[in-house]
Amino acid sequence: MDNKQIKKIFNNMTTMGLFSGEYNSNPTKAEHHMECIQTLCKNVEGFSELTEKLWSIFDDKTLEEREKVIVKQKKEKRKKDKKKEEKFKSKHKRPDKQQLFRVKYRAMCEEKRIPYNNSEFNVAYSNLSDKEKSELTKEYEKELSNYRKLVDKEMKDAIELGLFEEPKPKGPASTYNVFVKENQDPSKSFEENSNNNKTLWSDLKSKNDKEYQKYVDISDYQKQIYERLCYERNVRVLNRTIAKCEREGTESSEYTASLEKLTANPIPEPPKKTGFPNYYETTNSNTEKVTKKGKGTKGSKGTKTSKK
Repeated sequence: MDNKQIKKIFNNMTTMGLFSGEYNSNPTKAEHHMECIQTLCKNVEGFSELTEKLWSIFDDKTLEEREKVIVKQKKEKRKKDKKKEEKFKSKHKRPDKQQLFRVKYRAMCEEKRIPYNNSEFNVAYSNLSDKEKSELTKEYEKELSNYRKLVDKEMKDAIELGLFEEPKPKGPASTYNVFVKENQDPSKSFEENSNNNKTLWSDLKSKNDKEYQKYVDISDYQKQIYERLCYERNVRVLNRTIAKCEREGTESSEYTASLEKLTANPIPEPPKKTGFPNYYETTNSNTEKVTKKGKGTKGSKGTKTSKK
């Protein structure tokens, strides 16, 4: 079949974009089809000049346009997967204020030997006195406090066993956010503070180099602390993953190699600076040591977290 015959076949085809809908929901399928078409056009004589024409049978977008869509789809998928991984699901049920009252109301119905009625329950809940509401709120807050303690312990246990990856420390404060933290007036509203800070910040950047540099230096210091905390966290994550692999009898060499590479070039702990606040002292709860190593990590020196 010569080139003229191939072109004639294409020109006679009326059905185009056969798989566009599927490609929009399944980028992997689009990639596989693209690979097949490109291989065909590259290796079969007479097809090299017809790549786009052949692709138009499958898709209503050009190859370049489809590649851009695939990149965007993969990026969105990674974001979704990351969110799923980061969200810890507890086996404990969060307390509900209305449900607490429902339990009491059902007990009252049983005591009086009257049937439970949901409409009547809603009326009773709406008509609670201020004193009853206050008592119910106290009970709810107590239950909520116990729930949070249980979830916190549950999450820490899951992290230690490698079942849930330890969250990364919160990102460092920008120079402007450092300025806001240092100059927030608790007696003013959020809007008043925001407007005032914007004006002061604009003046500071344009007029007072020394004062502005102070906030830049604090921000840089927060970044150094953040990088060190990320390093410590990554060492802990790898150690836990290796230990989990050993318990389950699965291969851990990939994680061991990563740990050795990571600890070979440790990020140093920033020296303490007088007058420089450490915003992570109260927000970072992961202060345990990072020296624990699984088998196969001999020779990899772990590090200790800074003592807060």
